[in-house]
Amino acid sequence: MKLQDRLRVLASRAFAAAILVGSVTIADHQAAAQVVGPAVLSRPAAGFTLSIPSGWQEHVDPEIAAAIVPSGRSDVAFMVFTRTDDPPADVESMLSRILGKMMEDPKRTIVSQRMDTYQARTALVAEFDDEANRYQLTLFPRDTGSKSQTFYIMMSIATKKDAPLMAPAFDRIRAGFQLTAMTPAPPASAATQPPRPQETAPPSSTGPATRPSATMTAAERAEFLDGMLAPKGAETAAAGLKTTKEKDRIDGTAAYGRGLAFAEQGAWTEAEKEFHTTEHKDDNNVEYLCSLGYAYLKLHKPDDAIKRYERVYKMDPRSTRALVGMAAAYEDRQNFREAVRMWQRYARMALPAAEKTRAQGLLAGAQNLFAQYYEIAENPGGGSANALTAPQEMQLGQNYVTQLSQTGLSVLKDETVNGYVRSLCQRLVSRAKNFPTNYQVFVLDTADVNAFTIPGYIFINRGLLAVVDTEAELAGVVAHEIGHSVAHHSAKKLTKQAIDQQQAENLKNSNNRFLRWLGSMSEAGSAYGQMSFSRENEEQADRLAVHITFDSGLDPQGFASFFRKLESLAPSSRNNWDLMQRTHPFSVDRLNTITTYIDLLPERSTALTSPEFEQMRTRLAGLPPPADATGLMQAPGDTPPALPGAGGLPGGGGGTRTFTLDTAPFAGEIPADWAGRKTDSGTIVFEGPKGSESYQVSVELEFAEKRSGLSIDDVADSMRRLLERKNDARVQPIERQRANDGTPVRFVRGTYTVRDRAGATASIRNLSVVFDYPGYYVLMSYYTPESIYDKYMDVFKVFAERFKYTGR
Repeated sequence: MKLQDRLRVLASRAFAAAILVGSVTIADHQAAAQVVGPAVLSRPAAGFTLSIPSGWQEHVDPEIAAAIVPSGRSDVAFMVFTRTDDPPADVESMLSRILGKMMEDPKRTIVSQRMDTYQARTALVAEFDDEANRYQLTLFPRDTGSKSQTFYIMMSIATKKDAPLMAPAFDRIRAGFQLTAMTPAPPASAATQPPRPQETAPPSSTGPATRPSATMTAAERAEFLDGMLAPKGAETAAAGLKTTKEKDRIDGTAAYGRGLAFAEQGAWTEAEKEFHTTEHKDDNNVEYLCSLGYAYLKLHKPDDAIKRYERVYKMDPRSTRALVGMAAAYEDRQNFREAVRMWQRYARMALPAAEKTRAQGLLAGAQNLFAQYYEIAENPGGGSANALTAPQEMQLGQNYVTQLSQTGLSVLKDETVNGYVRSLCQRLVSRAKNFPTNYQVFVLDTADVNAFTIPGYIFINRGLLAVVDTEAELAGVVAHEIGHSVAHHSAKKLTKQAIDQQQAENLKNSNNRFLRWLGSMSEAGSAYGQMSFSRENEEQADRLAVHITFDSGLDPQGFASFFRKLESLAPSSRNNWDLMQRTHPFSVDRLNTITTYIDLLPERSTALTSPEFEQMRTRLAGLPPPADATGLMQAPGDTPPALPGAGGLPGGGGGTRTFTLDTAPFAGEIPADWAGRKTDSGTIVFEGPKGSESYQVSVELEFAEKRSGLSIDDVADSMRRLLERKNDARVQPIERQRANDGTPVRFVRGTYTVRDRAGATASIRNLSVVFDYPGYYVLMSYYTPESIYDKYMDVFKVFAERFKYTGR
């Protein structure tokens, strides 16, 4: 039967399955498997996994790919179906046709329907009612192309009364649905087993091996939670009364008694109402708060439960009950990262031996879930808006590679090194969820220390291979860059820039004078945006790198080790601008965050390095050095100026030295004793040593990423207007010229006055040059007192002539 025909009977059949689970399966454990969450159902033959919240159970049916229901409920269910159908012209036509079929049934009322995006795929999302129930359906293809044959149908079912209450649980289950590689189905008995931690092949390792901790079974866990969290007797609650109002004491005690009675009957909706009343009567009574938190857990309202247990924890940080309650609530929320933190706190407390053993088992179970399903909390596909489709992101990567190939940078031609790098990247990508499988790997023959990824490509610089000491260090750096790609950080940044530009245009076209001025200021500021990702992007890429490395069987401490190496070579004071600085600013805070994050992972044997890595390093050391030993890329036919000798530059007694940037893909040279710093606005400032004449000179860099509507003249005009606002400004008209390669260049010249602390004035002379590079307009500005302008012009000339696009 074709998909659209089966969909006509899907609602009634799915609801019948839910009734079957509620009335038969719970009573007859031989008819279907029972799994009490939190857990994960794996369906390798169908190509997906599905998370089970705490207190839900699985039903096995050959007609349903996956079905789960809350324990003790026969009127609520969540199911996944897979269907294959001959595609029409495109996927959207298929989804629209299905929606039309749904609306043909006179017994079904369509509440809402829309075309949406789910896991980067065009999806149909629809809600509809029958006489008693509310259904929500999400239907989307497995493949993103127009010739997809396999479709997934996720459907939730609840009574109209319970639908709003169950919506958060359904949303969490949908968020936990993840596509996997389609593999042959496991033996039938595998579906009845509790989920196991993800396994990795034993690697050849020089790192330490650890012994995995034993986890608790689902039954043991449920028994433990009930024992720890279930409401205590009325006497215990009465002893904990804090209110001094007699009426509140009486009413609270009576409501608590009714809540206990409902709880004994399993009527948790009624129990929650009564326990909520007790909270109103005395919100400092620990028993009242814990009982209400437990009721919320039973009703799968983890956010409400967390609030109650957090309040108790703040009142008494030694409360094991509050810690266990928060841990259980975070697991129900599928935030396994926070669940691990709570179980860690609990396991560190002074507990009796038996309870300590249970704590270790609960912690190990949460760590396994965290390691396997970290993307539920990380949500790399969510967060900021992303207007680019998967094909558009791939095209973005191809455009970038086209620009990169025009820089003249060469690719390392050594099969031993390339073969090792390809093997390592394949190992990482296989564990990096949602990274394109049709990617290419290149080792760039440059001494610059870096790695970067864009959709469809992975680039590793030769300089990185030379500086890492272990395979785990190399894997951590590459996995960090892969993390940027799987989280779509570049596409999200482009989307934000487009939104900001549209908002600026709207402001400029406003009838309000103030809003027009604000729009012009927004436009001027956006011209000099930083290249680097936001702090949040960097931290998310760090966390994803830890998981990708760990899942690949490599020690994630290698990533932390590389950070420590950068700290020793490029201190976080940012005074040293040398070859070891990467495109991402180093921070001790990030190192501490990474090491703390690694502690959340389960104990597992991992590799620090391998014989293959050592063979690659030996081979690399024996190769001729890169043609450009400084790591700077030379465009074809571009001959760099001769290096001046010692003392050849004013104030540069030691010649020049190389720098690379953390905000854009460029590098250059400055006098050996000069230093660089980055301002809060992102401007890069180079200046001579304090106390010297050259300290009065500064060379500044600003970058404008190319976007629709922004031209090189706009950047030059922004600089001109900036100079015109200074004291006694005299600014010449913009000079428009072309470089030897035909690219446009703009010159802005001007003078202005400044006043020192003593009240004396001095004349400052400025020369600003705007260059057109792939993807960027670069503004170089030379500021100096007019009396020494000519003396230090050679510094600016060398700086401009040796400034290169690295394409990183």
